[in-house]
Amino acid sequence: MKKQLFLTTTILILLTVIFSTLYITTKNQTALTIAVSIGTTAYHFVMRLFIGLCLGKWLKLKKENWWFKEKRFEKKLYKFLKVKKWKNKLPTYNPDTFDIKKKSFSDIVSATCYSEVGHEVMAALSFLPLLLVFPFGEITVFAITSTLGAIFDLLFAIIQRYNRPRLLKCLHG
Repeated sequence: MKKQLFLTTTILILLTVIFSTLYITTKNQTALTIAVSIGTTAYHFVMRLFIGLCLGKWLKLKKENWWFKEKRFEKKLYKFLKVKKWKNKLPTYNPDTFDIKKKSFSDIVSATCYSEVGHEVMAALSFLPLLLVFPFGEITVFAITSTLGAIFDLLFAIIQRYNRPRLLKCLHG
């Protein structure tokens, strides 16, 4: 998964440069729309890779923190969202991080905390490109990519919150 993400990010950056150059040289509005669309998508990939790679170095989280405890409403929400049916269909950046054959339950619980916070930060940062509406226009492109990016990340945060109580049950017997 790592190689595909880095390759996709590189291709998106390259395409952004190509279509930006095309727009600058021709003033073709379609080239601008494509450059903005691909560039915004590239931002989302770069930002996610950056946050994912650096979060553990910047933050020291405690899995006992109140933020990570299951809230009363969550079980009903997860049932309503049918999380159990789709949680295993989404990709994992590094599957070994959550492999019970390779990691202790304690390590996996800690990994869910880091992953959750990372995806929550990524969801918030998904809206940063909206600031580019002022110089570029194209509000629809920025709004759609930002919203979809945030929803995508929140799905992963939900998975971490859904799995953590089950892991803690295994950890504490």
